Amino acid sequence: MQKENNKQPPNIHDSFFHEVFTNEQNMKDFLKETLPEKIRSLFDLNKIKYDHNRYIQKHLRNKYSDLVVKTCLTDGKKADVYFLFEHKSYNDPDTWLQIMHYQLLMWQKDKQNKQELRIIIPYVFYHGTARWKLPQNFSDQFSVPDEIKQFIPEYKYLLFDTSKWNKDDPKYQGLKKNIFLITSLLLLKNIFTLELSSIDKIFELWRKMEYIKSVDLIVLELYYVSNTIDLSMGDLEKRIENAHLDKEKIMPTLAERMKITAKIETKQSDLIRLLSLKYGLSESEEQLIKSVTDTNKLDMAIEKIVTSDLKQDVMDALT
Repeated sequence: MQKENNKQPPNIHDSFFHEVFTNEQNMKDFLKETLPEKIRSLFDLNKIKYDHNRYIQKHLRNKYSDLVVKTCLTDGKKADVYFLFEHKSYNDPDTWLQIMHYQLLMWQKDKQNKQELRIIIPYVFYHGTARWKLPQNFSDQFSVPDEIKQFIPEYKYLLFDTSKWNKDDPKYQGLKKNIFLITSLLLLKNIFTLELSSIDKIFELWRKMEYIKSVDLIVLELYYVSNTIDLSMGDLEKRIENAHLDKEKIMPTLAERMKITAKIETKQSDLIRLLSLKYGLSESEEQLIKSVTDTNKLDMAIEKIVTSDLKQDVMDALT
């Protein structure tokens, strides 16, 4: 049974996606197995590098889930692959503008640095419950004669829709070598309809595939599950035991992660409450606070409420 949204940690889906795909091996395997063959053959996907530059203005960052990976073409030319993670359960028409805005900011940065404009390939990762309806060609949104359509920018994005992904499809067989990645994709695919019986199936899959022994990776996936469906720690522990996983290592590590998360959420709530009382707080500012998980930054921002008379000083402490 799915948890109510207000009982879930902020950005739980986005956080899980980032933890999975900021792992270099996971990203390499994903690109190698999901890019169309004609496109994949153009890239040297053994060489990737994450671009950690932030191009979006601070007050807008909570609206963007940017993950930028740099790789190169087989002819040695630099290229960037841009992933936009869309985890809403509905089709968001703003996706097009978010992609376009982000690309423009990156190209403006190139111009400022007097560099050649980089190649950017947008890639939307979607795992909502509704069928994805946004056209992949930007100009297809406009029902106008061709004489007018020629003035509309023509570009498209790649799409990975988990509802259309089948782990048993022969073209995805390479993913089975990365058990953590394939399990994470299964969770993302089913998370909005995940039932307790599905947890047992995932554990069974782990057994059959001789799942990784890394406690941290198992805890990452269990943490995601425990924060998206109603599952008591007792039920989870029983299922872990039945799956013959090392509960003596897993449960304390999971409990510690939840303890840290609860501490962060308390600091976020305190900051929101204090700012609201002293200055008032917009929805976007509140969302920004909820996106910050660095306890040092949260502590500094709380301290700024006492030492500064400007709300902006408090918000700046978070970035």
